[in-house]
Amino acid sequence: MNTISIKDFYIKITKKEPFLLLDIRERREWVHFNIGGKNVPLSQLQKTIPEELNEYKNTLIVVACSGMKNKRGESARSILQKNGFRKIQILAGGVYAWNKQFPKKNINFN
Repeated sequence: MNTISIKDFYIKITKKEPFLLLDIRERREWVHFNIGGKNVPLSQLQKTIPEELNEYKNTLIVVACSGMKNKRGESARSILQKNGFRKIQILAGGVYAWNKQFPKKNINFN
């Protein structure tokens, strides 16, 4: 499955299942509003995969974008797969769908 619903993502969080939330929006978008996770803009992924992501090659990566059409999410998934990442799902509806269901709630990763 290529996408994960907000509901299923929330269940993973509450069960404390291991994953990396990778927000691929541009830094200015992320600063304006984010739900947590690691911000690596798609424009950066298109150039090079940051070294720190390599430890997540066998961990579920949930890719978050704005969510309007998930085009950036699909691009990021393709780039990650070509670089050896195997467990990738796109957050259906992106950060805006999350915010609609959980207004102004960031994810607590502790």
